[in-house]
Amino acid sequence: MKKLFLLCALCTYGMMSAQVIDANKILTYLEFEENLNESSANTAVSYVEYTENEVGGTTYTGNALTYEDGKFGKAAHFDTSMVRSNELAFNPESSFTMGAWIKLTDTTYKADGSVIPTTIVHQKDLNEDGTDAGAPGRIHIEATRVTNPGDSMKWGSFTDGQRCDDSTQVVVHDVWYHVVNVKDVDANTRSLYVNGVNVNSIECKDPDESNTGQLIIGGSKNMKFANPFRGSIDDFFITEEVLDQAAIQAVMNHSVAIASTQDITSLHAVDANNFKCYYANNTLHTSFNETIEQVSIYSISGKLIKAKAVNASNVAISLSAKAGIYIINAKTTTGKVASAFVVD
Repeated sequence: MKKLFLLCALCTYGMMSAQVIDANKILTYLEFEENLNESSANTAVSYVEYTENEVGGTTYTGNALTYEDGKFGKAAHFDTSMVRSNELAFNPESSFTMGAWIKLTDTTYKADGSVIPTTIVHQKDLNEDGTDAGAPGRIHIEATRVTNPGDSMKWGSFTDGQRCDDSTQVVVHDVWYHVVNVKDVDANTRSLYVNGVNVNSIECKDPDESNTGQLIIGGSKNMKFANPFRGSIDDFFITEEVLDQAAIQAVMNHSVAIASTQDITSLHAVDANNFKCYYANNTLHTSFNETIEQVSIYSISGKLIKAKAVNASNVAISLSAKAGIYIINAKTTTGKVASAFVVD
């Protein structure tokens, strides 16, 4: 039987010591907690879900969003679904960081067996009624072909007229990935981060290209629900800041909500003497003397292994743990408590 030994009752394990995102520079933030509520301080922004859309006199229909367990609480599941922003003042000619946790659950194939690229987040100039105003849009996050033709996908973006993609890995269905598109005007670069790692950086082809259209999440560029994104999104955000790798990893591991509002060191003020955990039969059991809202498990290097939203003082989490050192981070009603353990 694998054994678990607690190493410490309270630890900070090299996490950041202060907020890594300026909350005042977040342009939009969607937590998808079974709704489309704007979670940033930008109260002017709102989102509308489309289950039908008229293009060229023809009405096209799609499906309503559903919600499922995500990386931090709930996540939105898209299946021929489309969401559009209102009053979002975002122009990609300026510096920005845009990202989310994304899970691809299905892809569309051509008759020859090759995949059709999937647009996940794009921006298009729109008329007030939501129809295409004719201006070119920009794909900010996509799953595109590894080869053309080809039957596998990779993460990418096409913000300024050229693709910045990830040639290091193939997208696997039903697996969560943290995908971030960063534009740095001062450096004249765009960079793509996948799971907290910079997988590609390119020089901006047309860095001053302006686009003031609203954001489309889940819908294809033709807005006809054809070749849609089928999958889930959690913790979507855009900030005016150019986030570096450490900040992106902090967002990935702890959510935008925590990284932008709380000094992480203060989250460990909860008394951990009553935080108990043990591992048996591929299950991690944790308990505390107050309600646990979320449990996150990390490798010793800081890689997120598993996260689960809960609402109980005693929690059991299915976990097939290999030998090694792990970190447990439990968010409670009053703060965070953490511990480290070894499985041998």
